Amino acid sequence: MEHSLKELCPTLTPEELNQAEENLERYVKLAVRVFQRISQDPKAHRRLIRSIERENAKMCTTADIDADDKKFESNQEMAEHDYIGLL
Repeated sequence: MEHSLKELCPTLTPEELNQAEENLERYVKLAVRVFQRISQDPKAHRRLIRSIERENAKMCTTADIDADDKKFESNQEMAEHDYIGLL
C-alpha cells in the first residue's frame, strides 16, 4: 500500500509539504549512501555492528562503557561518533 506525504500529513501547508518532501528525499539519499558505504567497507560494517550491539546492551542493562572507549562521555556519544564515521 502506498501513500503520499499529503495523505499522511493532510494538515501541512503547501510550503511545509514541499519541505517535507525535500527532507524525505535527502534522508533516503543519505540512507542509500550509508548502505553503499557499509556494503563496500568491512571496517565500516564492523563499526556499525559494534554500535548496534552497544545500543542493544544499553537497552537491556546499564552496561559500562568499554575501557577503550572511555574518551566518550556516554554510549550515545560513542554511537554518534561511530555513525558519523560511516558517512
